[in-house]
Amino acid sequence: MESILIINRLLCSSLFYFRIPNGLWQDRLRKVKDAGYNCIDVYFPWNFHEMSEGDWDFNGDKDIKTFLKMAADEGLWVVARPGPYICSEWDGGGLPSYLYTDRNMVVRDNDSRYLDHVSRWFDQVIPVLKKFEQGHNGSIIAIQLENEMDFYHTKDREGYISALRDMAEKHHISVPLFACAGQGDLYGATGFTERVMPACNFYPNDKDPNFESIAYDYYEELQQQNYPLCVTETNRTHFFLRRLLSVGTKLLGPYNQVSGTDFGFTNSINNWGDPVAFLTSDYDFGGMVSPEGLLRKEHSEGRLLGQFINAFGSSLAEAKSQPDEGIFFEPTMLDGHSPYSLQLVEGGKALFLPNTGDVDQYILIRKGTVSFPVQTVFKVPVCRCQIVLYDVPLATWACPGTLKYSTAELGLVKTEKKQRIMIFHTEDRAEISLKLPKNTKVDVEDMEVAQDDDTWIFSFSAMSDGVEGAIKRLSIGFEDGTSLVIFGMSRANAAMVSEITSSGGVKYMNRLSETEGKMNSKKFHADWTYIDINEREWLMKSKQVSQPLALEDAGYFRGYGWYSSLYLNDQSQHVEGVLLHKASDVVSLYCNSVYEGTSTPGGGFVYYPLKNTKEELDFIIRTEIWGHTNFHSPLLPALSINALKGIDGLTVVHKKAELGKGWSYLPLNEELSEVPVLDMEDAAWKKTNYDVFLTSAQPKKGYYHKKIVVETDFSDHILHFEGIESLAKLFIDGEFVEYVNPLQPYVSISEYLDGKQSCTVVVYLEQYYGESGGIVSLLSGNVAHHWSMYGMEEQELVKASKLQSAEGKVEVSFPFKTVSGQMGWLSSSLKFSDSSGSIMMFPKGKNVKLSIFFNDRLVGRVWLPSKSRPEFRGGGQYRVYLPSTLANNSGNQLHILTEAIEAAEGAVLEGIEFREVIE
Repeated sequence: MESILIINRLLCSSLFYFRIPNGLWQDRLRKVKDAGYNCIDVYFPWNFHEMSEGDWDFNGDKDIKTFLKMAADEGLWVVARPGPYICSEWDGGGLPSYLYTDRNMVVRDNDSRYLDHVSRWFDQVIPVLKKFEQGHNGSIIAIQLENEMDFYHTKDREGYISALRDMAEKHHISVPLFACAGQGDLYGATGFTERVMPACNFYPNDKDPNFESIAYDYYEELQQQNYPLCVTETNRTHFFLRRLLSVGTKLLGPYNQVSGTDFGFTNSINNWGDPVAFLTSDYDFGGMVSPEGLLRKEHSEGRLLGQFINAFGSSLAEAKSQPDEGIFFEPTMLDGHSPYSLQLVEGGKALFLPNTGDVDQYILIRKGTVSFPVQTVFKVPVCRCQIVLYDVPLATWACPGTLKYSTAELGLVKTEKKQRIMIFHTEDRAEISLKLPKNTKVDVEDMEVAQDDDTWIFSFSAMSDGVEGAIKRLSIGFEDGTSLVIFGMSRANAAMVSEITSSGGVKYMNRLSETEGKMNSKKFHADWTYIDINEREWLMKSKQVSQPLALEDAGYFRGYGWYSSLYLNDQSQHVEGVLLHKASDVVSLYCNSVYEGTSTPGGGFVYYPLKNTKEELDFIIRTEIWGHTNFHSPLLPALSINALKGIDGLTVVHKKAELGKGWSYLPLNEELSEVPVLDMEDAAWKKTNYDVFLTSAQPKKGYYHKKIVVETDFSDHILHFEGIESLAKLFIDGEFVEYVNPLQPYVSISEYLDGKQSCTVVVYLEQYYGESGGIVSLLSGNVAHHWSMYGMEEQELVKASKLQSAEGKVEVSFPFKTVSGQMGWLSSSLKFSDSSGSIMMFPKGKNVKLSIFFNDRLVGRVWLPSKSRPEFRGGGQYRVYLPSTLANNSGNQLHILTEAIEAAEGAVLEGIEFREVIE
């Protein structure tokens, strides 16, 4: 990459083949190229190509050879990011979930068992990347090892990254290797491993006025290590990217500039919610190309920045950044900070002026005794980073003379044997000052001219007679026979220029590309049918297990899993409720065919109140893997990078006893190194109730102590700290058991009792400003037995949709209602015309979750508003993309798996709107 950076700056858009059908790859690549970008970065998700251990697939939408060839054919460099961990809000961050079934394996670390698996992945993907390296058959200029490892608790960073580097080099990789830091910890990301370049990811507020000084520190630090500043991920606005360019960034990599779709069960969950968030199937953070391929405003902004970068070539690529302390403003701008500029190799500077304020700025620039502009007023709009050139030799473009300054921005440049053509643009009025040799011929069309000896000032407006779009022209003829033609035009027009012709004219892109894209409402003929699903018929295929297994242990890595259990309540004891253990991601409980509700417990315990005294309790628990987390977090068990899904057990709770009274408390200034033993002769111990001891100390620290007796009639005992707000540590008979916090208020103590009828409970509480320690209760009951399991992944669900009996289907219309807890298939055949493009689908309703299958492909999952719905992040929450590449003219089968997921009320699907995408 360093050799490529010598001749150019990289404007790099992320573009993920695995989120775009292969029939649309070329379209998206061309839209990136049309946006002025010269590079793409590409993740390669390991678990996209190895769905189960040893089952490799590189065909169709997974054909990375075809994708890389297309990128090279379009003239785009490629930064390849094969992981093994990629993050990317993708299921498991790309790590196959079968890895997690090995409880002794340590992922993302220097662990031989893990590295053996990584080696198998690298043996598949690295040879392909080698084949498409720059200088061979393709355009790959760098390969990333790992991703934002500084967020993770890797123990042996250098050993791990060294192992990945050696695996890559075993396949004779010759392009640079790098690893990116997610929060600025370059050592944490790379271990400072030899031959692995550190890179940075920045996600600040676009308008942070101090950002340049922060980034410049990294620029200088990396310069000392003989590395360029490469920003592999950052915000998407070109206002911000210009700011990054000003501090010498060689690789500008806005993340997810081309949006996409998480087809199938490839979504993830992570800690972006309160605390858990489910990622939408629509993968869109507002980049310049929407998931359905429509262009947004930033696409035009990209063209302007790309034009500027290309206008200079290596002169800009080799430019050095520095605070420009010789420049001042009237009035003061940039909160008194010096602006940053790039010292161009051929001479002169590119000065960057970001307006991070809330109002437009009108300024005069002062450099020594010279102030400019002279004839116009220079406006810097809000959220705009203007680039001002000054003292730039025209020899940069093989012309005599000097560009003294320009408040119009430089855009497209064309160089021919005897003629140079340059486009400058502005939103208002701007001026260009040139120092020209004597005997130069100047011909001006529709520009104002002022001359002082050999210095000329040309000013022009973006408007002409109140109409935007007129082109102003300046022709300069030199004594040696060469000429320079300068066009002045509006910013909007400059963004749309596709070509300067050999005759000196300009051609424009299709004006439709300026818009944010269009979707037309279009009525498609759709006769809907519906059939209820009898889940018990599916469970007839289940296998008996001695205890509930994690879905991955049973071989289900993406999709649904069902558990059934029969609990014999021999004495018909009163039942308080049901407690599911380690449950995730989407969990629905049925008892004796009665739906009790759906929850998203994040891998922890979840309690269902259940008043029942029947002798037999027949349980069915439906679970769905929404996705393995892409970002490790200690907040909930399911947010651990190696978390397994499904449930771990079920306790029928027969008794709930509050334990609030009769505690002893030892107030302390600091936590003790050992658990204190109660000594009632010691006056330091206070007789009190749980969490009622008053003190003015902040924070309040101390140990609560109580002996509890459990009933031998019950086999399972769980402590519940209801409403806890503070951090707590729980000890049983002096042994640390677990941290308790608001997100994980249940703790099973059965294994610590080991058949005993009593135990000593000690709770260390550290409370700040009135935080509650919760209300402590003991839940006692028995675990369920007689377990069986069954699972269905995407293809099994497709088969199930086709096997529904035609006799059982009924015609339905909207609004369509179903009873609580019911699953069913809602089906239709959509007839597209020959001219139909892609379709966006917008379901509306409440208390229903939808999995949409379009021509045997799971294209999206949508959870309509309900009380039990978790927080969603990532893109449009109620939209589904039906790509044209999956459609056919003979009839398109749409099967929607519906789940009515609110116990208190039924579900209603009010309607489904379809809109045709016009690209």
